[in-house]
Amino acid sequence: MEDRIVKICDIDNQVIAEEISECLTQEEIPFHITKKQISGYPGVLETDFTYAILEAPESYRNQIGELLGNIIKIPNTHDTILSQDKSGIKILVTISFIILLGLALYTLYSFISDYMMIKKYYNKDRANFINQMSNNQYTQTLKTNPNIKWVYIDENSNGNIEKVQVYGIAGQLLYEYYDDNENGIYERNIIYNTTGSPLIINQDKNEDLIVDEQMVMGDKEGSYTIYKDLDGDSLFDQKEIYINNKIIKNRDPSIK
Repeated sequence: MEDRIVKICDIDNQVIAEEISECLTQEEIPFHITKKQISGYPGVLETDFTYAILEAPESYRNQIGELLGNIIKIPNTHDTILSQDKSGIKILVTISFIILLGLALYTLYSFISDYMMIKKYYNKDRANFINQMSNNQYTQTLKTNPNIKWVYIDENSNGNIEKVQVYGIAGQLLYEYYDDNENGIYERNIIYNTTGSPLIINQDKNEDLIVDEQMVMGDKEGSYTIYKDLDGDSLFDQKEIYINNKIIKNRDPSIK
């Protein structure tokens, strides 16, 4: 049976390696000294500072130990395995420490970033809006222009918003949104002109977020046009023109 080659010991430096080579050569003992590669990243990852490794047939272990007893300690097989295990454990512990440190730094960075963002956008002195609550309505006013505001009205004081009003630069009413059945979907909205009169009224009767009927006010009182989407495809299919609140024949051939 062929004698297998095993690791005999570690060699700390070149001087000891030369002494071992000379001694074993004189005794005609087969051996091999393998110089270790030096890590390109010394420091925290460097756990083994061995210069070289002495290898020889396993049957010569005890003889080599007796010859080199005064030069270097020859560990037994158990010590060699234990040393290798410890080296592996050191590397795993080091890598685990680096990973945990990286996670800790990332968590800290995320926390600081979130804190700075919250501080920037929610600081009372830098807020863009002034919020007020009175009776059954909540008002959000633009800080740079108090005329621009959003008013949320809970008419029956049950915690649900039934009407929203939006006011413009000059303080005039621009839009109104109505949620009559308080389900969170606006069934009706009104767009006002600069004089505060309704200009367009949109209705979503079946609450599918598509305008089913649009009323556009005319120049004279009682005159208006109603556009209807009969099939729910977001296109108006029917046009009704009213004068003095009475319907007249459709005059737009592009709409059926």
